[in-house]
Parts: sequence; structure tokens; C-alpha cells
Amino acid sequence: MDSLETIRLRINEVDKEIIKLLAVRTELAEQVRDYKKKNKMTALSQDRWNELTRQHRQWSKELGVDYALVEPIFEHVHHYVLENIHSELR
Repeated sequence: MDSLETIRLRINEVDKEIIKLLAVRTELAEQVRDYKKKNKMTALSQDRWNELTRQHRQWSKELGVDYALVEPIFEHVHHYVLENIHSELR
């Protein structure tokens, strides 16, 4: 069995990877924002959000992660991105 310190170090590594992935996702969301601005599109695509939600539920189930943990993370990311897109599309 690993020591508590070893486990905590691994948690830190995973947390850093999560933040790196959020940085990548933010960059991609900015590309979507720019595309929508250039093409005079609205910020929210309800069909896209519904599809993402369905996919997140499926992945959560497949990976054995309670969706109650996953849902608020993506809700927060979604709202953050929408606010960013709305401010740029004005």
C-alpha cells in the first residue's frame, strides 16, 4: 500500500492534469466563440448542450463516476463559456 504522501502527490498530479485540460477546453471554446461571432450565430445551441449532457451521462456511467459529481462541473464550465461568448458577441 502506498503512503499517504504518495497518494496525495498523485492527487496533485491528477489535479494539475484536470487544470491543463480545462485550459485546452477554454481555448476550444474561444475558437467556437470566434466562429459564432464571424458567422453571426447565437451563443447558445440548445441541441448541442443536450447532446453534451447526454454524452457526459454516458461517459460517467461507463467510467463508474457518479453523474452528481460530473454534472455541476460541466454546468459551471458551460455557464462560464456562455458568459464569455455573450460578452464577445455583443
